[in-house]
Amino acid sequence: MVRRISGLLAFLLIFAICGCTRVVSGNADELVMNVWYFKNDYGVYSVLSFIGDRAELIICGDGKNTEVISGQVMVNENEIAITDDETQQNFVMSYVLYGDRIVLTYDGLELTMKKYIEASGTSPQRIISD
Repeated sequence: MVRRISGLLAFLLIFAICGCTRVVSGNADELVMNVWYFKNDYGVYSVLSFIGDRAELIICGDGKNTEVISGQVMVNENEIAITDDETQQNFVMSYVLYGDRIVLTYDGLELTMKKYIEASGTSPQRIISD
């Protein structure tokens, strides 16, 4: 009887844990479900975040001058295309996902970013100030 109850409790625990996990079907889903960042000791940082069908890429090259690309986004298994709201310019970047890191490539330049938080809508300002 004790074995049966233990087995039932173990099954319920496993079921509860599995029921709370998010199913990720591919690279594009993994990419947009997270916030990605790069930061070094010299004040250089980048943050890539997604909210719905929009993305924001913040790039600060010297700790003072900041570029923001923000607008509609299209993501497939190996490219991100952001149409900037302000300039209407289309920025297309390729990416490769390596678990908790991505490598973005734009115009021959590569940037490796880390996964920050598995939550859509996280403020990039929080990442910058950490």
